[in-house]
Amino acid sequence: MLFVGVNMAPSGVIQSNGMWTEEEILKLSLTLVSSVSVLSSLKCSAMATSSDGLFADMNFLGVIGYVLEQTRFIFLVPILNVLVNLCQVISLLLFIDASYMAIVVAIVKLRGRTPEKVLRWESFKTDDVELAPSSNHPMVLIQIPIYNEREVCQLSIGAVCKLSWPLDRMIVQVLDDSTDPHSKELVRLECKKWASEGINIKSEVRDSRNGYKAGALTAGMRHSYVEGCEFVVIFDADFQPEPDFLERTVPFLAHNSEIALVQAGWKYVNADECCMTRIQEMSLNYHFAVEQKSGSSIHGNIVDFRYCWGLENLSFE
Repeated sequence: MLFVGVNMAPSGVIQSNGMWTEEEILKLSLTLVSSVSVLSSLKCSAMATSSDGLFADMNFLGVIGYVLEQTRFIFLVPILNVLVNLCQVISLLLFIDASYMAIVVAIVKLRGRTPEKVLRWESFKTDDVELAPSSNHPMVLIQIPIYNEREVCQLSIGAVCKLSWPLDRMIVQVLDDSTDPHSKELVRLECKKWASEGINIKSEVRDSRNGYKAGALTAGMRHSYVEGCEFVVIFDADFQPEPDFLERTVPFLAHNSEIALVQAGWKYVNADECCMTRIQEMSLNYHFAVEQKSGSSIHGNIVDFRYCWGLENLSFE
């Protein structure tokens, strides 16, 4: 059997005159098999080396995991246990506090201890509050701090100017710290409107907003026309008092010299708008109906004066 050969002479291969014999072909095959075996051995060796590196990497990750696990048990678990116990103590204190206030409020209700019964309260008598000014009514300053509240500022100013109180015994002071030109213009026009109807209304604008709301209230008290006022009433710009608000609240300060502040609760026009507003309403109602009522009933003072929707006795020391 004869084969056509190529002109090459690899190692271990015998070259003849362009022709290969069966013996030469057999030797060439054995040589190729040996080469493949060597290459396979080298590949397996490389894979073994790679596997050793992989195992080494796995061992390193295992060490890191072990260290983290031990750190968690030694440091994190004790700290978390302390925090959990602290939360339990705080929860217990809150439960005791809420239960105590609820019991106090229940007792107050059962005994009928309303402010009108506990404190002296007498209405100011007058035939016509709007047309017949009465010296029996104390001089009241009403402050309305406003800051860029274009949606509600006119409603608030209008509601305050409609309060049932002698016009010469009431000063409405609008403290406008607005930076929005449109809001400032709305406030200016609303004040001008009520001034033309005989309301003693003052619009005060500051050069800076130092102190923000508290700074505006303090700056408003520095004006000379405030000196004759006995009581100050504070309404936020989103409050709309009912016409008889002063008639119901001022007597508590006028007839009880030991009272410095009167905090009134409030209702909400959008309480039923969604679940979130309902939750907020319940939270604020709890503050007024439980926290403040229990504090004033037991300790004789107001726990937290909100400086909105409230009255202050200026002569109280």
